[in-house]
Amino acid sequence: MKIKRTLSVVFALTLPICAAACSGPQQQEESEVLPLWQQSEPYNGTHIYNIAETDEWLVRGGVCDYVIVLPAQAEEYEIFAASELAQLFAEATGCSLAVVGDDEFSYDTDARAFAVGQVNFLGQAGIELDAQLLGHSGFRIVTKGNSVFMAGAEAYGTMCAVYEFLHLTLGFEQYSSNAMSLDRGVTELPLSFFDVTDVPDFQYRVRGYGFLDGDTTLRNRFRMQTINEIAIPVDGSIHHNSFKWLPKEVWQSDHPEWYSEDGRQLCYTAHGDSDSLDEMVFEVTEKMKTILMEDRDRQYITITHEDTQTWCTCTACTAERERYGGANSAVVIKFLNRVSRAVRSWFSGEGAAYARDLKILFFAYHQTNKPPVVYDAATDSYSAIDESVLCDEGVAVYFAETNGDYTQSFYERNNAEIADNMRGWSALCDTMFFWTYGVNFSYYLTPYNCFNSMQDTYRFAVRCNPVLIFDQGAHNETAQPTAWGSLNAYLGAKLAWNVDSDVGALTDAFFTAQFGKGAESMRAMYDMFRMRAEYNEAYNGYSGSRSIFIDALQEKFWSKGLLENQLACVQNALEAIAPLAEDDPENYNIYYRNIVAERISPVYMLTEIYADKLKPAELEAYRRMLRADLELIGTTRLNEKTEIGDLLNRL
Repeated sequence: MKIKRTLSVVFALTLPICAAACSGPQQQEESEVLPLWQQSEPYNGTHIYNIAETDEWLVRGGVCDYVIVLPAQAEEYEIFAASELAQLFAEATGCSLAVVGDDEFSYDTDARAFAVGQVNFLGQAGIELDAQLLGHSGFRIVTKGNSVFMAGAEAYGTMCAVYEFLHLTLGFEQYSSNAMSLDRGVTELPLSFFDVTDVPDFQYRVRGYGFLDGDTTLRNRFRMQTINEIAIPVDGSIHHNSFKWLPKEVWQSDHPEWYSEDGRQLCYTAHGDSDSLDEMVFEVTEKMKTILMEDRDRQYITITHEDTQTWCTCTACTAERERYGGANSAVVIKFLNRVSRAVRSWFSGEGAAYARDLKILFFAYHQTNKPPVVYDAATDSYSAIDESVLCDEGVAVYFAETNGDYTQSFYERNNAEIADNMRGWSALCDTMFFWTYGVNFSYYLTPYNCFNSMQDTYRFAVRCNPVLIFDQGAHNETAQPTAWGSLNAYLGAKLAWNVDSDVGALTDAFFTAQFGKGAESMRAMYDMFRMRAEYNEAYNGYSGSRSIFIDALQEKFWSKGLLENQLACVQNALEAIAPLAEDDPENYNIYYRNIVAERISPVYMLTEIYADKLKPAELEAYRRMLRADLELIGTTRLNEKTEIGDLLNRL
């Protein structure tokens, strides 16, 4: 059977204390909803869970006679998965599990094995792995006899299977950098009958927070990867790398026509010079061959334009834009189709040893977000303006748009054009990557309310069939985030796996794990933010295009009373966990750190917005508190462009 979950994206907010902090109407008007091809509704992906109890035991009387069995030639993710299974199982039960190779193990129905990966007795056990269904990350968990098999079609999927087994049997869940749940002191653990097939709604889920970057174990437990694990960097760069392919310092003097008139982008028509365009395609193709000979494994590579709002305005590019309904992207498709066909021709000949199902990705971003398509209202569908702008089988789109409003989903009015563009691209490309956003890049230390919209945006996106989602938060902040960033990262990881996940239940579990006995007060603080944020979006203008860059340090957004009430919640939470300082100092330190991390945001806003309205002694006390909290957490960034030292120097 398929698991079906429902939820209300807007949580129940029942805190009287907010009435004083949030002036104005307490109920915002309903958002105007677009009549898209369907409204937001459950996606119902492949998440099949058949689980039943058996009379057998994994652990009985504190004893476990199971072993972990790996393929004799296990891959890196399989080895890592086995180590995580052994470690976390031991932490929960006190039982040590031996790890053996399948060449040392004899399987029968009475054998007691945790079989991890594609062991050599899968067929004997009658277990099949549908690679087309499971893809990169999907997995099966199957009980056969007394053994439990955990495997994916790829090694990464096997690792995900192990984490899910631990979740189902021992309550394992990683919530943040320092908070997890795991049943402990387990002396009796029954064997369950498992017949589980779970395929993530997005095959690749790329981390969006810097704190996941430097910790491989944490990233794996979130079932997230870095983009560099999936796509091949070009001279160290994956995003905005077009000048890495044709460096200006190498080519511009001899070929100025390869660059836009303002020099800030490539010109994908070579200013209409067909011979020069042929040479341009050749040089990119030759560089790609060199890269593919050095990297034989990864199947994705990017040619993504520079991070500006400009585009080439030469006569040839202008004519192409007009021909394709205002879509600058047409010239990029045509250029990369030629590169792709040249590379595939090489694969079929001299480059056969390096052949793979290569996808060359380009950005649908800013000036190229619009696809060269026509819309048919009768069928509510899109099609290419002509066949030349259909993406070659080796060309794919990386859809991103910072001009959106990520306080709202793609089903709502503010994002109508971007939503239509994304649907259009799904008609042109077989493969798509999706890049969304969930932080204010100008003010990392202030909260950004993507929590209402996140699930519906993911549900919208998954229906356009992207294989990858990258939800970008404070990507270059390596320390634990403030302003509910840890919650954002956790929910994003869960929704990227299953867009129908119960966000309300996940949020409740997060607060319990993250804050312990301080959870109730911290939830009150969070709910205050959510109520105020919804008011800000409806009445104060914290919404609209590029809301991820809005000036958040405005009194109209965050009243002094609200921020002070939030600090009262923090104080209540600290008092609630205080007894643990002696009784359970390890957990006390975790909860204290997590509570203090969230205190940074309101204290920062008080010192920045209300510096001239606070008494000197009060302001100084807040500044001392802010400095101490920033140093404890190790915060490194004020915003995307500025290090935290700029703020510390002012405190």
